[in-house]
Amino acid sequence: MRSWTLSSLLVFFLGMLMPAGAQAQHFNPKHIHSIEITSGVPPLRAIMFGPRNLDSSLYWEYEDKGQAAHEIWIPSINLAYSVAVDELWDLHVIVNYSCMRVHVSQFTIVEDSKPHPVVDWKSGPVASWKETIKSSFAVMFDFRLKWFRRDWGALYSALGLGFPLTPMKPAITPYVTPIGFRAGGKHVYGLVELNLSSAATLGLAGVGFRF
Repeated sequence: MRSWTLSSLLVFFLGMLMPAGAQAQHFNPKHIHSIEITSGVPPLRAIMFGPRNLDSSLYWEYEDKGQAAHEIWIPSINLAYSVAVDELWDLHVIVNYSCMRVHVSQFTIVEDSKPHPVVDWKSGPVASWKETIKSSFAVMFDFRLKWFRRDWGALYSALGLGFPLTPMKPAITPYVTPIGFRAGGKHVYGLVELNLSSAATLGLAGVGFRF
C-alpha cells in the first residue's frame, strides 16, 4: 500500500511537470521585450581576482606609506534588456555598474628606509579613514533557458560572457546562472537567482518590466 502511494505521488508530480511547456507562459510576440533592474553582492571579480585589478600600483603606494587597505564592495546595479526569442529562450544584454570603497588604516613607520619602509604592523593602526577608489562598468550577454514555465512564472538557467568596460583583469568573465526564479504578472515581475558574473557572486535579485 505504501509503495503504491509513493509511486502514485511520483507519477502525479511528473505529470505536473511534463506538460509545463504546453501549459506555461505562452510566447506572445506582442510582449517579447523586457527591461530588468537588478542588484547583486558582490561582483565576481571582487572574490576571484581582488581589487588589484583596479590599480595594482595603488596598493604598493599604500604599503610604502605605512598603510593597510581593506576593500569594501558596494552592491552592484545592473540594467538589462531582454528579448524572448521563443517560449524556451531569452536573450539578455546587461550593463553592470559596481563601485569599491577602501578602508585605509595608518600604521607607525619605524624606519623610513628605501625602497620600502619598516612598519610596525603588530601594534595596530594609529588612524583610519575611508576613500572611494574607482567605479567600474561591464557589459554582459547571456541566453536564458526557461526549462519550467507556468502562467505566473518560470524557473530558468542562463549562460553567457561578460566584458569589463574599464581596465580590469581578466578581460572576459563568465555569466552563469545555475537556477533562477521569475514570478509576476503580464507586465511586471520579480526575479531572484543564483549568479556568478560581473554582476554578482552569489545572489542576484530585482524587478522586470515587460512590454
